[in-house]
Amino acid sequence: DGPTWEAGQHQAVFEHWLGLRAKLATSAALGALRSTTRLVLQYAAQRTFERKAEGEVADHAADECLSEWRACVRTVAELPPPERVSTWECMPVVRAPPPPWALVAPAIPPVPPPPMAQELPVGWVQFADEAGRPYFACPHFSIPARWERPATYGPDGRAALWRWRSSSPAGADAAPSYAPAPAAAADPGTGMMCFVRLDSQHSQFHHPSVGDGCVLPLGWQSNWDPLRLRHYYWNRQADAFTKWDFPSEPTPG
Repeated sequence: DGPTWEAGQHQAVFEHWLGLRAKLATSAALGALRSTTRLVLQYAAQRTFERKAEGEVADHAADECLSEWRACVRTVAELPPPERVSTWECMPVVRAPPPPWALVAPAIPPVPPPPMAQELPVGWVQFADEAGRPYFACPHFSIPARWERPATYGPDGRAALWRWRSSSPAGADAAPSYAPAPAAAADPGTGMMCFVRLDSQHSQFHHPSVGDGCVLPLGWQSNWDPLRLRHYYWNRQADAFTKWDFPSEPTPG
């Protein structure tokens, strides 16, 4: 009955409601102390009940088990407070691709990005060069960096409205591999990948035309972080698991 560890939130959850954001080792130690304390209190209550039934008074001060527990609690209480860990410390280090210097015009003045930048297409990240000029890249798919803002919409809408899933026949060994380009779509004859539009019943085997956005696998959602100028991703079916890396597989089932 110990705590559960939520890797996406970098915290331990005690008894399904009490969240503690700290390092894994600290959370595990506190979880062990909490579970041990519950057992010790149950033991003390049982001893008191038994002594009372025999007409005696329980001497908890002389109980060796309770003495060891008190010493343990006293030692923990005298320790410095555990170091808190911010959720953002879990964010992987993303190395900014080099700016596309060949496209730089010397006359372009430095323009810092606005504090609340407009959301980019799914999968894209905004960076800035030494002069503060914004440029854009899609690190997960190694799309070259560029100065032009990526297109959010296409004839089939935006990427956030679409998901892809595997339509492989039973027993197929090959797993579908997604890339944000029409050439990566599965062949209808093999049925390896299917694209589904969330706001309708429409599905198709060819890659939808959604500008420069990347289509997420089925079961995943994206949220824009206006401070870090990139999306993070979460999965409701995977215990609300969140991560910064672009998901590569649909949710099972």
